[in-house]
This record gives sequence, structure tokens and C-alpha cells, in this order.
Amino acid sequence: MVVDTYAGPVRVEWASDAAVTALGHFAFFVEYLKLSGRFDALVADCPLIYASGNAPAVRDVIGTAVLGILAGHWRYAHLTALRGASVSPALLGMSRVMSVAVLARSKRRQARAGCIVISRRRSSRC
Repeated sequence: MVVDTYAGPVRVEWASDAAVTALGHFAFFVEYLKLSGRFDALVADCPLIYASGNAPAVRDVIGTAVLGILAGHWRYAHLTALRGASVSPALLGMSRVMSVAVLARSKRRQARAGCIVISRRRSSRC
């Protein structure tokens, strides 16, 4: 089965005797996010603006938060487990997983910029 992701088409095969992974369903969810345009809209609507040359991409910040939520992480400290991931971020079109410090700073920036209101408006469309 071929799934359309931001990294391009990805072939997914089911192995009935393989162990279950926490993000085994992830490629299918990324296809939904891509085809529905929801992830792109969330990234585009987020009012984070970075001016530094070392600043992270907004897509990487939002994507790291989405990865953490889908992996079941509910604390910033748990997001550290995602730092070594290479496949999942690529499926979302991310260049890298952000650190916990970057996410904490972006949350403060988002609260000041009104991103919480945007998130509520987006979630009401689901």
C-alpha cells in the first residue's frame, strides 16, 4: 500500500508477526493531514515569526508538538525521546525535531501572539 506524505510516496506493509510500534499508524495520519490541508493550514496560521538566521522553522516547531502529541507525550521532558527520530519528521516535511527549550520558548511566544485562539478555531473545524 502506498501512502502520500510530505516526504513523497511511502510504501507501507503490514507484518502480522511483527511487534506493534507506537507510531505505526503515523504514515496514514500524515496522509490525512496532507490531503486535507490541515497541517499546512495550522503552520500557515501560526503567528510565530523568527528573525534570526539560527531560528527554527515554524513547521519544525509545530511538527515537533504534533509528533509529541501523537506519541502520547504530555510533558516537555518526554519530548526528548523524539530527538533521534528521522523517519517521522521527514513524513511531515520537517527538517529536524526541535529541542524541549525551543518548544517552551515558542509556547510563550504563541500565547503572546494569539496562537491559542487560532488553535481553537482550527480544532472546531475537525
